[in-house]
Amino acid sequence: SQSRYLGTILTTDIDDISATIGNDGLLQINADGNNNNNILGGGRLEILESNNVTNSAIITQSTVTVRGALTNVNFITAANGCTVAETGTMSTNAPNISGNIENTGFIYFTGGTTNSTVTGNGILNTTGTFVNNAAITQNLVNVTSGSFINNSGHFITANVLNISSNAAMTADIDNIKANTANDGSLTINAEGTNSNNISGNGTLSVTTGSHGYVYNSASSSISQNRIILS
Repeated sequence: SQSRYLGTILTTDIDDISATIGNDGLLQINADGNNNNNILGGGRLEILESNNVTNSAIITQSTVTVRGALTNVNFITAANGCTVAETGTMSTNAPNISGNIENTGFIYFTGGTTNSTVTGNGILNTTGTFVNNAAITQNLVNVTSGSFINNSGHFITANVLNISSNAAMTADIDNIKANTANDGSLTINAEGTNSNNISGNGTLSVTTGSHGYVYNSASSSISQNRIILS
């Protein structure tokens, strides 16, 4: 099959361009490099497979597709979504991405607050202080270090949720739909029903107070080093 795009297709090593880029067609980056150019317009931006790109400029496009590796240190707005392909890796502070994300590769959020939904069968990793205000559906969610705060009403759905020994997560248990391997700290801060197996050598804290109850379903097991009720 043949893909068709409105406008021009430009394939380039981004290091070879030193100018603000107005892209309403398709811009493909096909070599390792550092992007210092603002890329603006209603077009499509693709980082091709096996290429490592660091972005330090403002990008505003219809779609952004990462098939290689993107390290982002500035603002990217993808009006119709950002895609991290199976071969792709994206590392960024969470609020630097505006637009919903489809991830079948790897995402590394290095902290901050996200309002972007994340869907797909990929792997999401978080470090630093990360606050989630959107739905996350992934194969794996890894809280590698730091603190993951999941605000109430935003669901995390995964095959496995991993919380490392030097990491902490706070969530409404009704919003977690994943078997959880907790070697760090998991705090349940609202009443609800746990339908997930929780295993590991971590600490499970239930902090709903005297007016909230957490029920553990008959089909779910909990095995932790310590359980704190307060």
